Amino acid sequence: MITTNAILDTGVRGLRAFQIALSVTSHNVTNASTPGYTRQRAALSTTLPLPHAPGMIGTGVEVVSVERMRMPTLDQIVRTETSQLGRWDQSASANGVLETMFGDPTDGAIGHALTEFWNAWQDLTTAPGDQGARSVVLQRALSLVDTIRDASTRLDRTNTGQNQALTGYVNDANSYISGIALLNQEISRAELGGQKANDLRDRRDLLIEKLSDLTDLTAVEQPNGMVDIDVGGQSLVSGITSTPLTAVLNPATNHVEVQIGGAPLAFTSGRFQGFVETFANIDSTRSGLNTLAAAIVGEVNAVHSAGYDLTDSTGVNFFSTSGVAGQEAATIDLDAAVKGNPSKIAASSSGPPTPVGNSANALKLALLRDKKAIGGATLNEAFGNIVLDLGSKSRESLQRREDYASAVQAVVEQRDAISGVNMDEEISNMLNFQRAYEAASRVITAVDEMMDRIINRTGRVGI
Repeated sequence: MITTNAILDTGVRGLRAFQIALSVTSHNVTNASTPGYTRQRAALSTTLPLPHAPGMIGTGVEVVSVERMRMPTLDQIVRTETSQLGRWDQSASANGVLETMFGDPTDGAIGHALTEFWNAWQDLTTAPGDQGARSVVLQRALSLVDTIRDASTRLDRTNTGQNQALTGYVNDANSYISGIALLNQEISRAELGGQKANDLRDRRDLLIEKLSDLTDLTAVEQPNGMVDIDVGGQSLVSGITSTPLTAVLNPATNHVEVQIGGAPLAFTSGRFQGFVETFANIDSTRSGLNTLAAAIVGEVNAVHSAGYDLTDSTGVNFFSTSGVAGQEAATIDLDAAVKGNPSKIAASSSGPPTPVGNSANALKLALLRDKKAIGGATLNEAFGNIVLDLGSKSRESLQRREDYASAVQAVVEQRDAISGVNMDEEISNMLNFQRAYEAASRVITAVDEMMDRIINRTGRVGI
């Protein structure tokens, strides 16, 4: 039998359900701009009906759960694309710095200094005994030495900056890793009653996404609600246990390595991979610059030492040979006998009887401009190849960054269409729940009037 109390209970259930639904909608609206927030929905369901002669009579509505509108497959795609974007964003930024450092193959500092150096030797051929022309040769040589050494110094500074930046990112990663483990514990405790800890899960997903910017990872949710994080077969998070990363400077390479448990962490994308490629690019550029410096020293000294200076001396090197092997760009310098002494420039190919000799040796030095000295390339071309290689890598990284940025934007927009808060939709839901709440309250008012008539007015005629 359907009683007035049963109808009253139906109305009360409606009030409770729509009050919860309004609360969830309010939560969505106030968190519309919260990073990582996922839209929630109160899942309404009919309560158990009561048997009755005409048929089952419904007993109202209840909220069975508050759900996150989230698709794990889209999360995985976002993480994968974000990891690739992090890799190429890091590479593009570093490559842009290196490309700017060396400038144009001909108009950049080193290219221009090389050209001016050869031109000074060419000018000396017309007046081999002129002290002014000889001084210009020394000035242009010192300018070349300074630009090469400056480039080497700037490479070192760039390398140091990358080491510091990578160390900072490792610290960030450790913050994310420990945060995920802590949230695992909080989520597991909160969900013991069978309900989802939606806001805690949002915070954890945001940390996982931030971590994916740094490295490629695998995130697997366990039956207890915890998420395990692996990178390259190494466990970073297992339940409530986290394993921190370390930033270790490798003295052999002077590069910081990302390690876990004393061994290098294996990764294929993310900013960490971008740093690996940046270090390789720095090493490649430094190697090319060292090769160029060594070739300049070797080629010029071979010709200069065979000539004669104004004192009819021969066998004098133009550049110092005391440079450190493998660090020729950092240690290139003029020979002590030549530095500051224009008379020691060996412009002549013969000694006496003339006090000045001839300019044949200066011409040979000027013609080194066209000699194939490094892998079938002239010295100027060898430097140009360094710059062109940097430019090629920079353009590739910029293009890849643009491609992955577009991919990330597309998949995030797709996810936001499901998980993001739509204010128009939420306002519409708010009005619907408000009307439903008012209607449920009217049911209670109607039952109250019915009970008042039965209790207080039954048996009173004429009322």
